[in-house]
This record gives sequence, C-alpha cells and structure tokens, in this order.
Amino acid sequence: MLLGNSYRKLEGKFTGEMKRIFGAGGKKEPPPNLSDAITKVEERTGSIDKKIAHLDGELVKLRDQMAKMREGPSKNLLKQKALRLLKQKRMYESQKGQLDQQCFNMDQTNFAIQGMKDTQKAVTSTINAFSMLPRKRL
Repeated sequence: MLLGNSYRKLEGKFTGEMKRIFGAGGKKEPPPNLSDAITKVEERTGSIDKKIAHLDGELVKLRDQMAKMREGPSKNLLKQKALRLLKQKRMYESQKGQLDQQCFNMDQTNFAIQGMKDTQKAVTSTINAFSMLPRKRL
C-alpha cells in the first residue's frame, strides 16, 4: 500500500511537470464526419466545374478570333494559347474525375456504415424484446 500511494504522488508530479514542459493539450476538435467530407469534396468539384466552364468560354472566343484571321504569326500565337487552355481544361477534367470517384467511394462507405447502424439497432431491439418476454419453466 505504501508503495502504491507514493507511486500515485510521483505520477501526479510527473504529469504536472510534463504538462509544464510540453504544454497541456488544447481544445480537441471533433473527429471528421464523413458527411462533411463528402460535402467539401462536392464543393471542390463545383469550383472545378466553374473553372472548366470559364476555359470553355475563352476557347470559344479564341476559335471565333482565329476564324476571322489569316494565317500568320498572330494566328499562331492564338493557336498556342488555345493549346495551353486545352491542356488546362484536360487537367481540370482529370481532377474532377478523381474527385467524383473519391466522392462516390465516400458515399458507398457512408451507405455501408448506415446499414451497419441499422442492423445494430435491429439486433438491439430484438434482444430487448426477447428479454421482455415471460420465461416459461419446463
């Protein structure tokens, strides 16, 4: 017993010193929620859609300008700019595809989790109902 009490005193000092050296833990944020993560990914997908639409508008303008121009260095500059915009558009579309796949995977995980929770509730309610039934002795 004596050893246990002295250990507790040392343990209290040790944790106090550790808090003083390393600092006490601040406010802990709640763990991330899967639904919130899905919402954030969908927002990012929406912003990428806006960027793609903007690039499409610029490409239409360039196409119209090039249709009115004759061959020459200025038309070649517009072609180079259009190729850069197409490259950006392809990159954004690739990112959008990745985000869509990520969102789909999280939706499937969320669906599985909800199914497990529903099953757990059904089992719990069945156990509760079974325990309420009167027991017969044989």
